[in-house]
Amino acid sequence: LAGHLFPQFTFVEMVESFGTGDDRERHDGILGMRRAPENDQSYEIFKTTILDYVMNAGIAADAIFTFRFCGQHGVRGDSWFIHGNLEFGGTRTDYYHPPIVSLPLYQATQWVVDITSIQYGDAVLCNLCRAHVDTGSSDT
Repeated sequence: LAGHLFPQFTFVEMVESFGTGDDRERHDGILGMRRAPENDQSYEIFKTTILDYVMNAGIAADAIFTFRFCGQHGVRGDSWFIHGNLEFGGTRTDYYHPPIVSLPLYQATQWVVDITSIQYGDAVLCNLCRAHVDTGSSDT
């Protein structure tokens, strides 16, 4: 990653998957961005995240990351898996419309945030709601 090797980083290869996953995704593994809770059986194996390695190597100055998924405009399905990126340390300014707002987490175990309002055009989709922010886990 950025010319650095992390030989101690644990990456788990997915050989078989069950559940609600999408067969079109065709992943080789899961790159978890959240640290497992200390009482989780996988904590010892995954207690150091890829973001920890990135920060320790000096690749990024800030312990933040951004996912970007890109498909063809107006097309869902396989289009979502055409390309995208994972950015460590910030967000490329040509990939969003400012401002970016930092939100406190309601729960530390999952990315749950309080939302004042969600609107699409003139339609109000929710007021004073709570959302689980997820990057595509098959079990959410």
